[in-house]
Amino acid sequence: MTDVDRYRDRLAKGEPAVGAMCCIPDLLVAEALADRLDMVLLDLQHGAAGPDQVHALALAIERHGATPFVRVPWNRPEDIMRALDLGALGIVVPMVETVEQARAAAGATRYPPLGVRSFGPMRPGSPRPPEANRIVQCFPIIETVTGLANVERIVGVDGVDGIFVGAVDLAVSMGFPVADTYRSDEVRAAVRDIVSATRGVGKLIVASARDRAAAEAFFGEVPDVVVADLDKGILLDGARAAAERWHLDA
Repeated sequence: MTDVDRYRDRLAKGEPAVGAMCCIPDLLVAEALADRLDMVLLDLQHGAAGPDQVHALALAIERHGATPFVRVPWNRPEDIMRALDLGALGIVVPMVETVEQARAAAGATRYPPLGVRSFGPMRPGSPRPPEANRIVQCFPIIETVTGLANVERIVGVDGVDGIFVGAVDLAVSMGFPVADTYRSDEVRAAVRDIVSATRGVGKLIVASARDRAAAEAFFGEVPDVVVADLDKGILLDGARAAAERWHLDA
């Protein structure tokens, strides 16, 4: 582990920690993101990476001073514990809808007596139980109407460090097209209910947002942890910009 910790330094200063979603399982891509950002979220749910690639990718991210997070494919203890053993320092858990599911997710991220995580780190220098219980973070995603209805109980679970706001899937769950996610007053109101419930217990908001103005307009504030883009999106933006500079048909 590096002594650099931009992610926690940002949070300690009251500044947003900015990261990106890593869907392309390539060390050079992970290093490029980590060189400039505070955290990198490896996406094992929708991205191309598999669990066997977490170790190398997390190591590459850490070496550049960013914090490696993993979005696990589902809320399974074995997926959460393995990602942590291989180097993740934060876990994002999809489709959490009930307090029982939140407890299961949080419990898998902590060693006893705070949770049920078993001891089996694979990397030299991995944090031991007391330190791991202090620094590892767990963020359930609220992205369904059922999760929305239970958000106050979910965010109150010990070991849940905050909520990842899954705005697009929440909009779909509410019956809206994906394209209406950020222009629907109903979706915006639901998202702000999640923010209010999370803030009410002093926990962190994690969300996807391209820039500060967009975040403030939609969430009502700047999230604590911002996933600013996908690696694919960053590449596409760069490719379009390069094409436009040369007057090519992009």
